[in-house]
Amino acid sequence: MTFYSALNSSQAHKQDAQPVKEILFFHRRMQFKRSRSQKKRVHRAVQSALAFRRRYS
Repeated sequence: MTFYSALNSSQAHKQDAQPVKEILFFHRRMQFKRSRSQKKRVHRAVQSALAFRRRYS
């Protein structure tokens, strides 16, 4: 089971799927505009997504 299919099929951990969407959204945005607050949000999203991947891989 891949990381993304695990996210999609997990009902108990729906809140863990949100950081992934933030990563994809802000990664695209950050190529144009890099404010410090956006970098912090991306960093937090990446960390939580990596933690999720470690738990469910």
